[in-house]
Amino acid sequence: MEQAIRRVRNEPLNYVSTLLFAIADLFAIVSLSTPNWLKATNDGKMQIGLLSTCHQVKEQDGVNHCYIPDYIQPEWILTFIFIIIGILGLTVAAAANAFSFIKYPYEAQTIARFAGLVTIIFFNLAQIVFPSAFGQDQIGGAAFQLPSNFDIGPSYVLFFMAHWASVISELCAAKICRTRWQF
Repeated sequence: MEQAIRRVRNEPLNYVSTLLFAIADLFAIVSLSTPNWLKATNDGKMQIGLLSTCHQVKEQDGVNHCYIPDYIQPEWILTFIFIIIGILGLTVAAAANAFSFIKYPYEAQTIARFAGLVTIIFFNLAQIVFPSAFGQDQIGGAAFQLPSNFDIGPSYVLFFMAHWASVISELCAAKICRTRWQF
């Protein structure tokens, strides 16, 4: 039994999984905290986040004035909630994986795998719900169709990277990407 516990603690995939869960958590937090999910391509002066919008004033180059719109799309509020739940799942997964190196490796890794799975589910839901609000007046597109005068911003790219880092870390935590099984 002691040898099996030692093997779990020294498994390289555990280190990779812990690191990737932490990186995905950081990416998701940064993407949620910056209001640059969509940006206008015609003048580049408008940036739209999930809960706020920023405009660059022409007289003051480089200074953004951000505000919370009077009406926020319910789809984007739901996306925000899904991402918050995913961030909590990533935090639990990273902490449980790190705790598995200290004590109770099997139980902690089970918690980490479950939290990672919950994160992937909620990040998938956020990826599906987010583009359904492209038909709002501020953007002028249709659901799931971003108009040509808008482009995705770096915040959305960071969220996308967080999503895939969490998928890869879940594969490592579940030992699915292992070249051969050791029992």
